[in-house]
Amino acid sequence: MMGEVLDDIVSYKKSAAVIAAIKMDIFSIIHNKKTVSLSLCEEKGWNPDYFFLLLEYLTEIGYLKSVNKKEWSLAEGLESQISKLAKYAKLVKHESNIWGKWISPETIIHTIKSGSGERTFDLEGFTEEEKADYEAAVYENSSTLIGFQILRKLRAKENLNVAEFGRTREVYKELLLKRLSGESHYSNIHAIEKLGEMYDAVIMTNTVHYYTSGELLKVLKYIKERLNTSGFLCITDLFADAEDGFSKSLCIDWLTHGGVYNLFFDSVLSALKKAGYQGIEKSYLENISTYIIFAYK
Repeated sequence: MMGEVLDDIVSYKKSAAVIAAIKMDIFSIIHNKKTVSLSLCEEKGWNPDYFFLLLEYLTEIGYLKSVNKKEWSLAEGLESQISKLAKYAKLVKHESNIWGKWISPETIIHTIKSGSGERTFDLEGFTEEEKADYEAAVYENSSTLIGFQILRKLRAKENLNVAEFGRTREVYKELLLKRLSGESHYSNIHAIEKLGEMYDAVIMTNTVHYYTSGELLKVLKYIKERLNTSGFLCITDLFADAEDGFSKSLCIDWLTHGGVYNLFFDSVLSALKKAGYQGIEKSYLENISTYIIFAYK
């Protein structure tokens, strides 16, 4: 057991080395050329001694295999994963960013010890570029699946007014407008007071965790007042009480750089009922660990 504990303690070194190798395109170079040698340093202007140390460390942790410490190739079984790295470039960039800025033992300790709920970072502390990386990392694989769930509820597909409200930015716009005919309109609104029109659907993604219970109730009531007669509110999010590994792994993200309110699914359902919504429908999209709620006026 102690070996496992120590392995976890030093695992940050593995992350640092692997992310560095990805950012330097080392894995891609080996994937394309089959092997790499220290001669690459002449082409790149790198220090061969330092490059050797990185290659040897990557070999030690199972990413590479070496031949007489002169050439290195990908470890067996890694080729298929490396070929997909381009797909995960923004995810790697995002994880590297939050690791460098938010996730640290000091941040975790301070957050837990802060009886007032004060944390040492700004919840809105991501730059526009970092927000784009975050959204690409989190929503690219789920937006289409959730979008089609929303489309099924928009039975009348002409001249609809849809708003995406909260922290996300136009996650579903392209998919919905492509399939909604007539003069349908899609807006992306971040401040509650700017929901000034009447809507057929309001979509909230990754937002409920950033309101206290009292704030969320006020927001839900206000949205309800802005819905047309047959309109609905759609809430999609991940919750800490979901019984799957991915949701549990996000607990550390919520603790260090995410919203920490309404963490449990039932608390949001309770708030919807208090706000007066009717015909609340809920489902769990297991393959993306996401709950989706439709609440009608």
